[in-house]
Amino acid sequence: MLRRHAFLLCSSSTLASSTKVKVEAHIDRIHSELLRPSDSFGHTPKSTYAMPMVMLLGNHSAGKSTFINHLLGIEEQETGVAPTDDGFTVIMRGDIHLDTDGPSAVSSPQHQFGDLAQYGPAFVNRFRLKTRALPASSQFPNGMMIVDTPGMIDTPVHVQDRTTLEGQGRGYDFLAVTRWFAQRSDEILLMFDPANPGTTGETLDVLTKSLTGFEHKLSIIMNKVDIFDKVTDFARTYGTICWNLSKVIPMKDIPRIYTTFTPVLPQPGKQLSSSSSATTTNASSSSSAQQQQGRSAVGVPLHEMDRARREVLEVVLKAPLRRLDNLITELEEATKRVLLSGQVSTKLSRKFRARRSAVYGGIALTSVVLPIGMGSVFFTFDPTLIVLSSFVSVLLASGAFLLGKRHLTEYEKKLLATVDITVDELFPGKLKTAEVRQRWETSVKPALLEYLEHSNAVDKTQSGAVANLPTMSQRTMRKLESVSASDVPNLRTDVSAYKKDLLSSPSTGGSWKR
Repeated sequence: MLRRHAFLLCSSSTLASSTKVKVEAHIDRIHSELLRPSDSFGHTPKSTYAMPMVMLLGNHSAGKSTFINHLLGIEEQETGVAPTDDGFTVIMRGDIHLDTDGPSAVSSPQHQFGDLAQYGPAFVNRFRLKTRALPASSQFPNGMMIVDTPGMIDTPVHVQDRTTLEGQGRGYDFLAVTRWFAQRSDEILLMFDPANPGTTGETLDVLTKSLTGFEHKLSIIMNKVDIFDKVTDFARTYGTICWNLSKVIPMKDIPRIYTTFTPVLPQPGKQLSSSSSATTTNASSSSSAQQQQGRSAVGVPLHEMDRARREVLEVVLKAPLRRLDNLITELEEATKRVLLSGQVSTKLSRKFRARRSAVYGGIALTSVVLPIGMGSVFFTFDPTLIVLSSFVSVLLASGAFLLGKRHLTEYEKKLLATVDITVDELFPGKLKTAEVRQRWETSVKPALLEYLEHSNAVDKTQSGAVANLPTMSQRTMRKLESVSASDVPNLRTDVSAYKKDLLSSPSTGGSWKR
């Protein structure tokens, strides 16, 4: 039943529904006509991605590839205890078996992977796109992509900063690539192997750098629970994972951790039975007799873990249903970031320009008034005195100009050092909500400072980089506010009605059943 609903959700007739097409067209129009022209700081995605995507992350041997094989119904991805893959692999269902290398997939507009070229040939040459003709019994639907990622490991080489390109030791920016796929995905599965329950340094970096802001898409899975011989071992491992996650998740409440296992295919290349009973043979299980009893060696209830696996599969196969919701969420967040960036950038620029006008205006006024004043005092047309007064005026004006330039340089540094004060001025008191603070600290402020650092508009040896920040008109700000206040709620209402009609229609069986 799960497979049937997922197929219907991704079918061409559903994709062509008028509501879905209208919502996608509306979102794309806002991006192209308003957000991208107004965004100078890279907050808006370059493309609107219509195809659903699920990404799997985890340490090596966490069971990512095995889970994908189970979902596909064929033995496709290499599995093993040691790392088996050094690149990102995207898999989708099709009519034929087709392998597309990274350069071809990235340069082709068909699958919208063009943005990945920014991460360089070291990544692109390790990237792969697979199209597979799957058996009819496969749970994996048409019109959806699943991403298998390299196992996260710690390098034995000591580095001061493992988040740098050199520190990551992969030849490309793994954290940035992971964040790109996280933003693009509709569901993210983070898997842990009970044999290695500790979070590696790279896992910690992914959680704190790549997945920040995408918690609503994240599902955490403790996989391979059928290997335990004792319930106490299971409890100890589960506690270890919770303990390690608590170090990187700054909340008292740990998110739900699915405890499950994945049945393996009976023979390579053969399809897997859609039955999810606990009698399924697992390569790492202690014995078939114990699985027939619904337990691992000493009392771990596999039927509960089997139910958790069905829940995870349900989450994965519902990704097509979440695509529109995620598109609207991305639109809303991008709109608020672009608006906040424009407000802060405009205020900073106007502050600096006002100070610069006051300083240079004062210098110009002094240059004009000083000779006149000296002439009035001496009231003479002596050529020598005129030349002397002109020389003194030029000398004083030059000195004042240098002092003014130095003052503006210091003022610019002060503006950047106290940039948070500008946000406080824009959002006084209760207007500076937790939402505004988090958006400013995690995305808008870093992008603004990076823009200033890499700006080529003004020589870094001169002052005025702040003055050259892009400004935003009040009309554009009102349009952005209207998107958040009007367009987004209307789109949410349309999508809610669309999902209700879809799930209640006779073709989908009236509801989503397991």
